[in-house]
Amino acid sequence: ALTLLRMSHSTEIGVVEMGMNRLGEIEACSAMTMPTWAVMTNIGTAHIGNLGSKENILLAKMEILAGMTDTGFLLVNGDEPMLAKVNPNFYYPERQGAIPVIKQGLNDESGFTISDIVQEKSGIRFYFHEGLQKVSMFIPIAGKHNVANAVLAIRMALELGMTLDEISEAFKYFVGNSLRSELVSINGV
Repeated sequence: ALTLLRMSHSTEIGVVEMGMNRLGEIEACSAMTMPTWAVMTNIGTAHIGNLGSKENILLAKMEILAGMTDTGFLLVNGDEPMLAKVNPNFYYPERQGAIPVIKQGLNDESGFTISDIVQEKSGIRFYFHEGLQKVSMFIPIAGKHNVANAVLAIRMALELGMTLDEISEAFKYFVGNSLRSELVSINGV
């Protein structure tokens, strides 16, 4: 709620992370924010203590659909087994077909692929392919696993009308959260 209250009236698009520890929490956040689009990166085990299983974690995350508008879509990591087969109609049958799902992985049938992932000293470099177009991307963050998140960000940005060149330029200015995937140099190492 604080994120929403901090946004100015001129904000066109806001990115709001919805965390949860129990069933019902994301549903409440979704009803409050009424998102147009949603992105799901994975179904991990961070909340398994409260939810008991990965199936319940997926169930909790799918609560995002409760408040979503019918004009958007759900973007999921197609390389995540539980998300690759997700069907919104199963979770909210009363909204039959209202929210399309876009599945995007590192290399899939969407026409977008990734190649040449390299962890450099100051970040990750890779190539993003869309048809015959190949664009170099660089993100100043550690961890090759972050490429999967970047691919979802690229796909969302493309869906919202940005060009690959604009996305590549924007990634150069990415600043992550402190104490997460930070590149730290100690005594030159």
